[in-house]
Amino acid sequence: MVQKKSSSRKNGQQASAQKTKETQNRAPEQQHELIAQAAYFIAEERGFPINAELENWLQAESDINKQFSTGA
Repeated sequence: MVQKKSSSRKNGQQASAQKTKETQNRAPEQQHELIAQAAYFIAEERGFPINAELENWLQAESDINKQFSTGA
């Protein structure tokens, strides 16, 4: 029984490591493009407020990184 728990934990760590590798293997250009598109749609939803570009970008960056880290 102890081996199963250890094995499950090991499998979870391997899956986590695989997701990290996938995130790291993304080309910076691809990541930038995804964030830029997401930032545009966030700005659009907000009605394109003035001086909110950084906030939109940071929100998009967070959203994109979450999607890749959870495998969504």
